[in-house]
Amino acid sequence: MQVTKLSPEDCDRLKTFFICYTDWFIPNTCAERRENPSSSLVARANSKSVADATEPLQRAIHAVMKMTTLWTPEQVAEADAWLAAAGTFTLSEVRRRFSKKYLRIFRRRVIRAETEYFLIKGIVDYGGVEPGSPEGIQLQIMLKAFEVQLVAAVAPLPSAKTPDDMGTHR
Repeated sequence: MQVTKLSPEDCDRLKTFFICYTDWFIPNTCAERRENPSSSLVARANSKSVADATEPLQRAIHAVMKMTTLWTPEQVAEADAWLAAAGTFTLSEVRRRFSKKYLRIFRRRVIRAETEYFLIKGIVDYGGVEPGSPEGIQLQIMLKAFEVQLVAAVAPLPSAKTPDDMGTHR
């Protein structure tokens, strides 16, 4: 498994993804900004060949993944629904197909942190991977192992018995 290389169709869908993402999920805090970041990226990407457009698109997608790292599963589901309705990649699918972090976690076969857990859970729960596929099964195993580890870490320790509890009360 490796990070997917971009085909011309992928480039077009990623451009649409990025436009939808920036329009819907980036706050409009810079009213004085002369242009939308997605429109300038797409204009530059359209003026280049697929090979030349790949680098700016990958940087943009990497930025999206960083911005959404701490999103809750509910936020990912909402974004996925919006993006799917627009006919582009879902956030979960982009994370699975284009994320080096996802690839590292999958190869390692161990989830080490909650942020990694939410990345994998979002991919599994919201259609980024085919249920029942070898990849999907492996991800489910990894999720379950992390959940068991997490529950064990927060489970209360058995309390020490006092002399009163042991019947040695005088």
